[in-house]
Amino acid sequence: IYIERFRVGELPPSSQSVITVVPQGGFGNAVSLSASPSSLRAGSVRTDVAFDFSGNSTLTSGEFGSGTPLSVTLSNPDFPNGNYPMTITGTSGGRLRSVEVLLQVVTVRPSFEEF
Repeated sequence: IYIERFRVGELPPSSQSVITVVPQGGFGNAVSLSASPSSLRAGSVRTDVAFDFSGNSTLTSGEFGSGTPLSVTLSNPDFPNGNYPMTITGTSGGRLRSVEVLLQVVTVRPSFEEF
């Protein structure tokens, strides 16, 4: 998951990825998705992290392949660049499966000059 921030004409520090489900090991019914952590720290700098599954954090078996968009937003626009671990968790029928992914925060400075 990648967050690209611009300096000059700031855009919000957020990103969107699509989360899909591959049914295996008992995951054949609806799967409820969640993400963590709710905050990150780099040295003394902290940011809250908000996850939004675009209003659909539960996927039915017919939606596994198309998935659901996951938006990640950081509250601190000056949070340092880097790779930060986050966890996506799926729950189905009492079974829980998690995968760790990296949230990559990158600041892009445009190569053009404003006049």
